[in-house]
Amino acid sequence: MTKRERVLAALAGRRPDHVPCGFSLHFPPEEKAGEAAVAAHLKFFRETDTDIYKVIPSPPLSSSIASANLI
Repeated sequence: MTKRERVLAALAGRRPDHVPCGFSLHFPPEEKAGEAAVAAHLKFFRETDTDIYKVIPSPPLSSSIASANLI
């Protein structure tokens, strides 16, 4: 199965060839924005080969809200 087929099968309640894997990473400050962030995410995805990719834009919405004292 491809990564996409695996994830879609699991979401549809069908049995994939193995459980889809995905996780995220908090990058250091110098890799949180711009081209450095893109390069860091791509390197992470290539090295981990997960089925699900999660990209967290910088700054994260939650920290923006927190810094505005809204939560």
